[in-house]
This record gives sequence, C-alpha cells and structure tokens, in this order.
Amino acid sequence: MATSAAIQEIGQSLLDRDFGADGLAYWSSEYDKAQADAIAAGSTPEQAAKIADTAVRRNVARSSEAKGVAGVPDWFQHQDTDVALGVRSKDWASKLKTSNLENYLDHQNYSYGMLQGNTVGQEGSEWWGYQTTQDIQSHLAQGKSFEDAYKLATDQVTSDISANTGHQNYKKFGTIGYGNPLEINMGVDGDGDLITEERYLNLHSKAIADGMGLGGGSKTATQYELDDDGNFKLDDDGNKIATGATGNPYQWSYVPDDSAPGGYRIEAVGFDTGAGLSTVGHDFHMANYERDGAFRGGGGANPFTIPTGVQNVDATQFTSGGADKLDLATWAETPAGKLAIEAGNFDIKNKWFGTGADGNLQFVPDGIDHSTTDSNLGLAEGQMEEINWGGGYVTNLSGGPSPTKFVPPAQTMGGAGGGGNTIINLETGNKSTTAADKLIKRDERTAYSGAGRKGFSTMKYKPTGNISTLGIV
Repeated sequence: MATSAAIQEIGQSLLDRDFGADGLAYWSSEYDKAQADAIAAGSTPEQAAKIADTAVRRNVARSSEAKGVAGVPDWFQHQDTDVALGVRSKDWASKLKTSNLENYLDHQNYSYGMLQGNTVGQEGSEWWGYQTTQDIQSHLAQGKSFEDAYKLATDQVTSDISANTGHQNYKKFGTIGYGNPLEINMGVDGDGDLITEERYLNLHSKAIADGMGLGGGSKTATQYELDDDGNFKLDDDGNKIATGATGNPYQWSYVPDDSAPGGYRIEAVGFDTGAGLSTVGHDFHMANYERDGAFRGGGGANPFTIPTGVQNVDATQFTSGGADKLDLATWAETPAGKLAIEAGNFDIKNKWFGTGADGNLQFVPDGIDHSTTDSNLGLAEGQMEEINWGGGYVTNLSGGPSPTKFVPPAQTMGGAGGGGNTIINLETGNKSTTAADKLIKRDERTAYSGAGRKGFSTMKYKPTGNISTLGIV
C-alpha cells in the first residue's frame, strides 16, 4: 500500500507542495489500485511499487497545476499514457498531436541540416515527434521542468539520428541528396476527406551558418603511379603502386534555387587531380544513391532527383499564427491513414520493425555495418566499385553483406519507470537504420540539442557571410 511519504514526495516533486487530505486520499487510492493490478498481472511487489509510482506521477504531471509548475507551454499536448523512455507501441502514429509536431519542426529541421545536410519531411516529423513527446512526458513525470525535459528529449533525437545510415553516409560522401516533403492540410473535400498538398521546408539558415556539420565528405581517394600512357603501374604482385598522396574528393556546393527542395541545388565541386577537375565520383554517387529500403529489398527512390513544382516554406510558418500560418497534416488524418488504422494495419509507419508480445515495436537489424560499408549505392554483397578520378586517384567502394533475416527474440520493453530501455530508432525522412544496426542503450546523452531553440519560441536565423566550406554563396 502507498505510504503517505511516497505520495507526498510526488506532490513535492511535481507541484512543489504537499497534497491536502483529499488529494492524499485520492492519489493513495490510485497508487494502491495500480499496485494491485500489477501484482495480479504477475509483477513482484518491488516492480508493482515502481509501476504504481509511475502511474501516479504520470497522471499528476498531466494536471494543469503541474504543467504550470513545470513551465509547460500551451501548445504541448500529452499524446497517450505511456511515459517510459524509448517505448513505442505499434499504433503510435494514431496518437500524434499536431501542435507538438508543428512546434518541433524548427529544431528537427536544424538537426537534419546539421546531421544530414537536408530537410525533415513527413515521416521524420512524425517518427521523431512521437519520440520527443514521449520523452518529454517521461521527464515531466520525474519532476523536471519543461525546458530540461525538452532539451533531454531533443538531445536523444540528435543522438539517434547521428547513429543512422543517413548521417553515416553524409559524413562519408558529403551529401545524401534532398529531403522529403511535408503534407499540408488544405481543408476537406465534399466527402469530408482531408485534402493535402506537399511542401518542402527550407534548408535551415542556422544549419547553413553553422557549416551544417561538415564541409564535405571524409571518403578519400588514393593516388597511384601512372606510366607514360596513363595506365596504373603495378608491382610484382600485380598491385597498384601508391604515391603516398591522398585527397578528399567529395565536395559539394549548395546553390540557391527555389525550384529545388530546401531552396538550394546540390552541385558537385570538381576534384583537382592535377590533370584537371573531375566529378566522376560525384556523378556515380548522385546516379546510384537510393533512399533507405533498397538494401532491404524495397528499392529506394533517388534523392537527387528534383521533382517538378517544388514549393518551399519555413518551419516558422507552422507556429506563426499570422496570415502565412500553415497547418501540418498527419498520416492518421488522411483517407489512406484512416482506412489503415481502422484495419489495424500500421506496417507503412513501422518499416523494418517487429512487434513484441507486449504490442511494442522491436527493431529488426539489417546486418549491415553502414559506418564501413558503402550502403545505399546498389552494390551487391562483396562487390567492389573503383572510382577512377583521373590523375592516378582512386576511391574504392565496397558492398556489404546480404540483409539478415534475423528477428530478435521477444523482449519486454517496459511501461514502468523511465529510461534504461534498450531500443533503436531510425532515421527520418526515409526511416533508415543505424550504425552497425546495433541496439543503442538510451541514456541522457547530450549533443548539440536545443541549439537555436530559445525559450521554445520559433526563431528565424540569418546566416552571416558566405559559407565557403559548403560552397554556399
């Protein structure tokens, strides 16, 4: 049974005061019921006590008084009753709160610019938006302020995106192409169905000003000796003879262009081989790069293709409240989303995830180490592709192992407590998977979260000067 001290600690933690007699009695009863239900479900007394404590904290944290103490802004809405860090039910996409997603867009878009060199789209907005809300709720229930809860939640998103294939490939090659569009709510038709149109976010100006994380790819080219006819010299074992010179050929220029997603056109910067400028590697990369899914047998679209009729908007337009205010649509509101939810089919939102016995998602690894394998380029297992830049410079690309069919055993991902769950989250716009596809132990790591976000108001940033490392002029 609940002790008075345990309930009053929750009051002090979330309300900065003790409960009165009525409040103490009410929440003690709630605690006892949750504890009894947990024991009846097979929990130990210790586990049941933790579950009961979490249940009470969760509900107290939702109160208007607790929100006021924590500084929760009016736009923030709790999305469901699950507050455990890292837990995601298979039907998560039906629980999103639009006002939360709209207020997360500016920071998400900055993170995408810094970590992937592009912009967040609908899938990324919804996937990371759900996680951000869940984590904020969990931290609020532990007595943290909204400011601290938001920072911890966005730090975790930054950490998770950093582990994914998009960021790994961005580091190696300097670009992974353009981002994906958002769906904008344009009203309803005569049948009451939602009408949507696609809009792309502008590349975040602060990400541009901050150099977007890097000034080009880290993938190197090694120079080898050439004979008078321009052929590679070989040693006695038939191997090329290196000169000792290397270069970083994958450099790109972002040229302002309103017709391109994000408002910038990605162009190759020729690599100086000594015999001239070469873009042969850039050309191969742009022609063959595929959005995630290809190496899982899904076949991904080329993200360097610029669609016709591109319209770019600012993330701040979703929270402006002015004449330029835009309304974000969610998958669950669309006719297709409604039909899928009615049928209980969430496969389109849960690619590459299985569902455990508890109804929560479990990641299925693809068996590829994306930090060392040149994934997303259509290379088969063991395939080597030699990029001959000219002037003796060569970059070798290597295909990885075949996708694994391994499905992890069922595991309880928890509903009690907050934190310590072992899960993996995926990339964004394309929902990619992560570095070596290893499970990540989630904790309260910090990166550069919250950067450019002050007091949770949307801000407009302007870059200062030319960004020479990115070729933005």
